[in-house]
Amino acid sequence: MALAAHFSVIILTAILHTTGYDIIPADFSQVPLNLEQDDSKLRADAWNFVDQDPQIDLNAASLGVQGERAAKYDMLQLIYEMENGNIFTKENLKLIQKTERELFANEVFRQKLCLKTQNSQCKQPTSIIRFFDGSYQKFHRLLNDTEFDNIPRVLSAAKSMNHTRAILDYHLGKDAVINSKTATSLYTRTFLSLGFPFKGFQSTADRPDDQWDFAQKHSGEAFAEKLDELYESGVGEMKFYYNLRSLFFDAVSRQVIFDLLLVLGSFAFIFFFVLFQTRSLWITGWGLFSIFSSFFGANLIYRIVFDFRYIGIFHVLSVFIILGIGADDVFVFCDTWRASKDKVYPNLVSRFSHVYSHAAGAMFITSFTTMVAFISNVFSPLLGVSSFGTFSALLVFVNYCSVIIFFPTVVITHELYWKNWKWPCCKVFHIFCDRNPRDNRISPTLTGDIEEEKDSSLESVSSSHTRLVARLFGGVFFDKVVGHKVTRWIIIVVFTVFICLSVTYATRIKVDEEQVI
Repeated sequence: MALAAHFSVIILTAILHTTGYDIIPADFSQVPLNLEQDDSKLRADAWNFVDQDPQIDLNAASLGVQGERAAKYDMLQLIYEMENGNIFTKENLKLIQKTERELFANEVFRQKLCLKTQNSQCKQPTSIIRFFDGSYQKFHRLLNDTEFDNIPRVLSAAKSMNHTRAILDYHLGKDAVINSKTATSLYTRTFLSLGFPFKGFQSTADRPDDQWDFAQKHSGEAFAEKLDELYESGVGEMKFYYNLRSLFFDAVSRQVIFDLLLVLGSFAFIFFFVLFQTRSLWITGWGLFSIFSSFFGANLIYRIVFDFRYIGIFHVLSVFIILGIGADDVFVFCDTWRASKDKVYPNLVSRFSHVYSHAAGAMFITSFTTMVAFISNVFSPLLGVSSFGTFSALLVFVNYCSVIIFFPTVVITHELYWKNWKWPCCKVFHIFCDRNPRDNRISPTLTGDIEEEKDSSLESVSSSHTRLVARLFGGVFFDKVVGHKVTRWIIIVVFTVFICLSVTYATRIKVDEEQVI
């Protein structure tokens, strides 16, 4: 029955997903750190999600057909940094101009993504270069210096006029100095505008999710490789950074996939480690299956009962957490079962009852304290934090239920049918494969008679380990550290100072308010 319950949650999740129910509401594109009850947040939500009101019709037909890429969709931001220098030199501006031209000339960008002007041409990049190529010459005759020979005079002229001052400031670092003789800045930036509705869509409100997928696909096709190359190599002596929502979310998705591959690596490591400790494929396989199935059980409660509709980057971390906790529970139960071999029981039922009560109690304490730690996050006003706390607490709870309901049946089945199974590799790898089982001192049947056989070798090994530990902690360590009149107080003082400093600096942590530009 326990095994059927584990398979049921997996099958139910698959059925719900197949029928279109959003049972796994994964969204790795953002971390929702919003105050959900804040008035300004609620007003913004009312605007952003107005189309979900059945009384309001914002479908494509009601808006009419819009021109292809006539409205601004997003902007690719390019940032150039000249660390400990001046970015406004002739050489740097020529390199910036060359970089912009290469990106602007990309065929995918021009044919599928660029924002179109009224004459159906792609809008030129918004850049410091526009002050030198004649784009603003109508405002001042100096704003046409294609060879960048008079940089201070050009930028000073742009700064002196209301029409161009605000545009110029957008391309300057906060410490920039602009006058008729000097033009210095550590940074400048450029924008390439993307427009929508894209080809095949009637308006900006027409199938927004499909338009988002379109932007992600073609933005990566147009820019991803080139921008990564510039980021790694820089532009001349300038450092180069970029930002575009669709590329950012694509990078996040790739990182999440990489993290999930690490999860597979973690599963593999834990599988072989548990296998090495238990020497049993039966226990190892079903133990990891119980951990794996805990995700589906926890998610059903998380999504359906508590109605959370967000699974993000934080939730991926819970995978690593539960792998450690689940493996630890397996070891606790197995070690308690193994230790019970040294005691005398009238039958298997008595032995199991003793082991179960001790192991379940120990696992409950560790699981409960971990759950409390996660539950403390539930009361956070930030959805990203509270949802992570709720999901992780449920995950620990479901895993505990699994390990006290399902896993004992695995151990009992192994005891009755598989404990004497020999590894095929024993002839070659006898050190690893030799189980060297100890006598159970009970019959393998539930009503077997008590066996009186003793295991002297086990007792000698146990005694040697006990003496080793006693010598370690009761000898030199106690005399020179714990029991020493001077050393122990030095350790206490050092750790007290360390804790005080840690708490002091932790209270001073704050958000970095420095602006790059």
